[in-house]
Amino acid sequence: MLGQVDVFVNLSGLIVPYTFLVLENLVHPVMFGVNLLKDLRAQIDMYNNRISFYDSLVTLPITKSSDKSVVLSTVAAVTPPKSEALIPVRFQGRFHHQTAIVDPLSELRSKHLLGARTVVQPTKKRTFCRDTPNLLSKHEQIAQLSAVAVPIITHQNRNLRQSANSLQRPPPLREMEQVLQELGLQIDKQNFLQKQYLEVCTLVYSNRDIFAKIVTDLPGTTTIFHHIDNGDAKPVRSRPYRHSLEARKEIARQIKEMHENDLIEPGMSAWSSSVILVKKPHTNNYVSP
Repeated sequence: MLGQVDVFVNLSGLIVPYTFLVLENLVHPVMFGVNLLKDLRAQIDMYNNRISFYDSLVTLPITKSSDKSVVLSTVAAVTPPKSEALIPVRFQGRFHHQTAIVDPLSELRSKHLLGARTVVQPTKKRTFCRDTPNLLSKHEQIAQLSAVAVPIITHQNRNLRQSANSLQRPPPLREMEQVLQELGLQIDKQNFLQKQYLEVCTLVYSNRDIFAKIVTDLPGTTTIFHHIDNGDAKPVRSRPYRHSLEARKEIARQIKEMHENDLIEPGMSAWSSSVILVKKPHTNNYVSP
C-alpha cells in the first residue's frame, strides 16, 4: 500500500466523499470494497444487472456495454443434453483483441438459461460460450464478447518474479564468508554449531543487498512522509558545539555527501540541534549519530 487519498465519488450526480487506499499494479483503476458499499447502503441486483445506493436514490447498471464488444450468436441449433455444454458461437464485425471475456446476456434468464462468464481467445470470428442450454435456435443472440485489459509484466517485475521463484544453490561457505566480510559483517562461529553457522551465513548472504556499506547504498523512500506536529510549542535551538578543524572538515564532507544523495535538503526551520561527531575507536574515522 502506497498510502491513502481523499476523493469525491460521482454516482450519477450524487457526490460522496471517501478515503481510498492507493495500491500498486491494480488491474482496475478503482475498486469498491465492502466497507464502501456498506456506507453507501448499496443493494446489488444481479438478475437485472443493477446496483442502487441510499435506498434506491441512485440506480446504476453493474456492467456497461464496451465500445470494444460484439454480440455472440449461436452457430447452429442446440439440443439440450440436460446438463452444462460448451456452445459454439460466432460474431459479426471486427474484433482484433486476443483475450476477451464472454458475458451472457440478461435475456437468457427469462428463458430459464444460465450462462457462465468465461475468458476466451477468439479465432476466426468464432469462440465458445459456456451455458446450461434449454433449447437454442440457430443465430440466437446469447452473449456479449468484450475485450479484457491484460496487465503488462514489466522487465523489472519479471526479474523480481524470477528471483523469488528461483531455487539456486548457495555458493560455497568460503565464498559467502568473503562477501560478508567485505560488507563488514562478521559472524562468530563459536556461538553456533556447524550446521547452524552455515544456515546463518546462507540467510545473511541471500539478503546481502539490504546492507549498506556507504551512504549511496541507502535508497531512501518517498512512500511515507513523516511530519512532526509541534503544536504551539516554542522552537528549541541549541548552540553548535566547538569542533576541531579536522572535525569541521568531516562534518562538511558528510553534509555534502548526504545532500548529493538526496538524504537531506536545505531548510529554514527555527528548530536546530547541534551536530555530535564521534570518532571510531582505534581509527581516524568519524561517525555522526
